[in-house]
Order: sequence, then C-alpha cells, then structure tokens
Amino acid sequence: MTASGRWSGAAAFLGGLFWVSKAALIMSVGDQPEYLFEIAPLLFASGLIGLHRGLQGTGGQIGRVGACLLT
Repeated sequence: MTASGRWSGAAAFLGGLFWVSKAALIMSVGDQPEYLFEIAPLLFASGLIGLHRGLQGTGGQIGRVGACLLT
C-alpha cells in the first residue's frame, strides 16, 4: 500500500470518528458544533477518493458500470 493510501485510510477513519462524535454531541447537548460539520465530510470524502484510487482497475466491467451509475 502506498503512503497516499495510508493517509486516505486515516482521513476516512478520522472523518467517521468526527461524524460519530458530532452525533453524540448533538444528542447529549442539543447543539451542533460547527467545526465538526465542516471537517468530517471533507476527511471522509478524501478517504473515499483514496479508496477509489487504490481499487482502480480491479473492478472490471461491473466496476465501470457501478461507477457510471453512481455518478
């Protein structure tokens, strides 16, 4: 695995962790923290981009059809 793949995995992990902690804060305090709302999706999206780059070329025809359906 390349260094960018490792960093994208860490970014996805942190993004998911921030999303869970944001939900816990909303449920416990009732107030939405602004900084978690802005950081979590960016980190999670960068992790998904890294996952896509790591799996590129391994899906075959079904992977191409799935990518076309998702976009």
